[in-house]
Amino acid sequence: MTIEPKYRTDVFLSSTSRDLAEHRKSAQEAIVERRMYPIVMESFGAISRDATDVCRRKVEEADLFVGIYGYRYGYCPNQGTVSITELEYQWAEAKALDRLIFVVDPAYTWPDDHPIRRYADDDPRLQDFLNRIGQKIVWTTFTSPEDLKYKVAKAIENWEKDHRQRRYPQGQRLILLGLWGLILMVFGWTAFDLLSADAALIGGLLALTGLLLPLIPMVVVKNIRLALTILVGLVLLAVVLRWPLRKAVADQKLQSGLQTDNISQAEADLEAAERLGLSVKPEIEHELLRAIDQQDKEAAIRYTTLYQRVARSSDTRQLAEKLAEQLTTAAAAENSPQALLLAELTTILDPTLAGTIAADFNDSGVQALSQNELVRGRIYLEAARILDRVSNGRSNEAKSITRYNLGLVFELSGDTEAAIVAYREAINELNDANLEARYALSSLLLIQFSDDSARLNEAIQIAQNGQDYIEPRYCRGVQDLSYCSTGNPDSEAAYVNTWQCFLLMTTEAGARLQRNDPNQGDVQSTIEPLIRRAINLAEDNGQFKACASYTAEAYYYLAQVTAPDTDKAILCNIIAQRNPNSPRHQQWVEYANEQLGEQTCLP
Repeated sequence: MTIEPKYRTDVFLSSTSRDLAEHRKSAQEAIVERRMYPIVMESFGAISRDATDVCRRKVEEADLFVGIYGYRYGYCPNQGTVSITELEYQWAEAKALDRLIFVVDPAYTWPDDHPIRRYADDDPRLQDFLNRIGQKIVWTTFTSPEDLKYKVAKAIENWEKDHRQRRYPQGQRLILLGLWGLILMVFGWTAFDLLSADAALIGGLLALTGLLLPLIPMVVVKNIRLALTILVGLVLLAVVLRWPLRKAVADQKLQSGLQTDNISQAEADLEAAERLGLSVKPEIEHELLRAIDQQDKEAAIRYTTLYQRVARSSDTRQLAEKLAEQLTTAAAAENSPQALLLAELTTILDPTLAGTIAADFNDSGVQALSQNELVRGRIYLEAARILDRVSNGRSNEAKSITRYNLGLVFELSGDTEAAIVAYREAINELNDANLEARYALSSLLLIQFSDDSARLNEAIQIAQNGQDYIEPRYCRGVQDLSYCSTGNPDSEAAYVNTWQCFLLMTTEAGARLQRNDPNQGDVQSTIEPLIRRAINLAEDNGQFKACASYTAEAYYYLAQVTAPDTDKAILCNIIAQRNPNSPRHQQWVEYANEQLGEQTCLP
């Protein structure tokens, strides 16, 4: 008789066979009548593997174990000391199967030719085995096959009553497994997110929870409806917990990223927070603006660097434009510390925008300089210098001009060393051919360090090299200086080169006079021709009066090199070509008057 229910209960029937053949048949009938499936060795058929392994697998696949024992201990496989019957019980016990045990009634009298008597082996191991069973399980005694059949059927019926609620139909099992899979998927999804965000401990625990937690109702709870309810609740719990868990870990990563001084670690933490759905850019921007307000340069640079690394280029540009607006406001308000900090932050975010702002600030600085607003001019030009360090779109020539303008502001403000640094940057780092910066630096070194041979050496070298950048044709003869009066752009080059040639030759001559080292050529035969070339150039071009320039310095140096036989005309030109507003020129005039004595410069 074969039963194929939608869900079946497999019952493993264990006993010795020779002595209990009729009893096994009766027990098997009782199992089938209870609409269960008996697993008996008679149905194993021919097998190619070790029969012991097959038997063990059959026991482990069963849902219920029924053991029937008479007076025979039974066959011991593999020449062992434990019978296959006892092994079957041990396997069922290890699998935690429910066990229904039936032992022959010792008070019942069996005919001598009955198989139970005929095949009894009276092995002491049997009694030892039964004693161990009796310590754990209450068994039922039996006599005839009919008696055993009745008792097996009754025992199975009672067992069914106790376990009916756990007999899940196949469809309900599929629902349970589906819910388990869904829980595992949601927990695993969340765990994967946390693991990818470097939250290994929480992610691992969550994955393990998703794997093991659903087993509790599936294994422990007997009521199918209750088990389903719990699993549905776990699904909802997994979904509900997903977002708070992600948010908690994301917040922790955000705070870690904002607080650590290690930029690489901070970037990793912030990227992890973003992977968990947290927008970190507003938080970084908030901390950045607070650091700017507090003038915390180190923190501001760190937050700006982080923002530049984690944000999209469009977001970075927007923040750079916001900082640029604050930079312009701070510079106009002469808030130097904030302006310079904002300039540095802008260069980090957007080098291209930094170049644009640097150009504008150069113009603003020149305008402030023309209005004698030295503080505001210095702020604009210092900010431009910072912006130019990494700016794109600005040529080195343009940057060199800005650096020269900054040096000029420093010089006018009395900060000689800062001016020298700016002039040197304009020449050495940016544009070696910046003639204005060359003259400014060499002249400043000559004026401020007339007793310092090292500084005078630098002044002479800078002036000499500067002349090499000027075409020789601009250093002699009459030039078109209409640019000075009409603004004719075609003559701008002639004016600039001619005037700079005059200045550089004059400054070199003055520095040589001050250094006065014959071993380096500081003798009259070297200096006088140099200064006369400068004066000839000035006289050929109307003393540059059209350009509102003054040439008294050249005549002063010529007077010194030709003393005490200085020609009166030279001394008079010192007076005639002076800048009346220059204290330095006034000193030269006093020198000329002293040398003239009673002579006058009147025609």
